[in-house]
Amino acid sequence: ILGTSYNCSGGVTPWGTVLTCEEGVSDLFGGDPKKAPTAELLDRYGFDGSDIYGRGRFHDRFNIDKEPNEPNRFDWVVEIDPYDPQSKPVKRTALGRMSHEASTVVRNKDGRIVIYMGDDDYFEYMYRFVSAKAYDPASSASAKDLLDDGVLSVARFDADGSMTWLPLVHGQGKLTAENGFADQAEVLLKTRLAADAVGATPMDRPEDIETNPVTGRVYAVMTKNKKRDESKVNPANTRPENLWGHIVELIPPGGRGIEADHTVDKYAWDLFVLCGNPKDAKVGATFHPDTSDNGWFVCPDNITFDPAGRLWVATDGANDFDLPDGIYGVDTEGAARGLPKLL
Repeated sequence: ILGTSYNCSGGVTPWGTVLTCEEGVSDLFGGDPKKAPTAELLDRYGFDGSDIYGRGRFHDRFNIDKEPNEPNRFDWVVEIDPYDPQSKPVKRTALGRMSHEASTVVRNKDGRIVIYMGDDDYFEYMYRFVSAKAYDPASSASAKDLLDDGVLSVARFDADGSMTWLPLVHGQGKLTAENGFADQAEVLLKTRLAADAVGATPMDRPEDIETNPVTGRVYAVMTKNKKRDESKVNPANTRPENLWGHIVELIPPGGRGIEADHTVDKYAWDLFVLCGNPKDAKVGATFHPDTSDNGWFVCPDNITFDPAGRLWVATDGANDFDLPDGIYGVDTEGAARGLPKLL
């Protein structure tokens, strides 16, 4: 690869490699994107020629006027083998191009690899990749290029509590040459435009997405969206000018833990918590009623689970509310479901 930049939260594969995510590189490039032959694509990915580090003045590859396709080398998931210093990092383009935040890996009960991803920007989407082939732990060769063949899909949330993973596959629906997608490579290169075309649900800045090892349920963090107004709320993002963020719970069918089937296209879903001060009625927070004055939080960012299935939340942005960022533990089931406690 010719470099990787703005690497954010990633994931670890069952075969020991690391997935590191490129999270938005639009301000690394100079030039005038409006004059480029790919102006629509550059605009959809936020390229404005700001060039905050001045690279475009010295390196042609970072000047859109001279190399208009160079931005397409970025905003991918990069697989790195930390156990082989001679190996070369690989950008796994089948996982889509976006402002990647996290690539959470699940080995499904049939052996196929599932990766959940968020596109960390206002009104962007949640994605899932399902590998075409299964991973065999007894064969290291089975992992080679496993992430290059599979189906990338994007989430649509409906008001009845169901959700659908919409496949981003060339030739299906609106993803045709007539609509600007010449082949599957263009669908992946233009992931955001493809998601727009199939009718995905715009979210409040999707960040980390993780799977509960006990229940098999999936939790997706929406950090905030100050740009959403009343006309743009939807079932999974219910508050206009959402300054506080929320967490969405995805419920795959099939059973608990490893029995959950992460490969099917239909899940159930719920709003796990709406963040903010529960004593301020205008905020509309939905923490457990026993939440203490120092228990509630805002702007969830990254999450993880302990072996007991307890959710741990790290915040980023609480200073906007004169609060320190912190780490909070939250039960996801039982009598204390949704009750956060500051670590």
